[in-house]
Amino acid sequence: MVEIGDLKRIPEDKKVEVIRNLDQLLTYRDSQGRLSPLICGYNRYDTVPDSESAMVFSNLHETEDYKSDMLADLGRIGYESQDMESSVRVRGTTYLHDPTFPTRDSTGKIFPGLRIRDLKTGKYIQLERFSEPLIKYPEFEDSEGSLVAENSGWEIDIPFRTKRELIRLAKFFVRKSGKHIYDHSGIKSFESGKQQHRRAPWRDAYDVPVVFIGDYIIKHKSDLPAFTRASKVTLKEGGNEISFVVYRRVGVFKSTQNFRDLKELGFLEEGCLINKVFAKYILRMCKPRM
Repeated sequence: MVEIGDLKRIPEDKKVEVIRNLDQLLTYRDSQGRLSPLICGYNRYDTVPDSESAMVFSNLHETEDYKSDMLADLGRIGYESQDMESSVRVRGTTYLHDPTFPTRDSTGKIFPGLRIRDLKTGKYIQLERFSEPLIKYPEFEDSEGSLVAENSGWEIDIPFRTKRELIRLAKFFVRKSGKHIYDHSGIKSFESGKQQHRRAPWRDAYDVPVVFIGDYIIKHKSDLPAFTRASKVTLKEGGNEISFVVYRRVGVFKSTQNFRDLKELGFLEEGCLINKVFAKYILRMCKPRM
């Protein structure tokens, strides 16, 4: 996992301020005192993408099985294996954990580096005690919005050259990266076992795949009906990166002292496109709660 301490090229005092602000956004309370997060997580990288072009298509995940399947299929549609391997970078993530999500991969192992803290108790959950998603246990029935997770994983950043190539990539990942199939509104569609077998989603595919595209392509949003506009906020310093996505509540975010502090610390905002399934997850995890 990429821990905050691994970001050696960002000064220590600056990292402390960055994480303080991000954790406050993750646990933000509105004027009525309700827990109302402005972000659902943030990522840490000890490298930046090889391509500095905005024309990059990105997908986040954790497991090696998923990565192996993804790289094999990318090879089948014409992408060089060596190029794709070099496009993968390791990340660490802190995020609001949805209790309906699995905590283990297809082999039964806890996801790499996964730790989950219950904000109600302030303690980390002993995940080895739970083989099913946490929502299936009585003590976590009302835990949505109160679980903060940390895990390790990776991100693939695929440079593309043309709109045609992007649309092909987008359709490919929408079809293969999710455990389920969704319509253009991000609503789960019926799929028989035979249809899913034919679609062959990658092993350990998420219920909510995380896919995003840089700001260059926003003008072509109408050609990508499975995606919606959001804002990506990023600090790149000395080859290290910290970034997060804000969806729908950009105005509230920009009214906070946290936004002003992060801007002063060097964070930059840009538009991006995210898949609508991920957008719906952000709205659900960030809705106000007492």
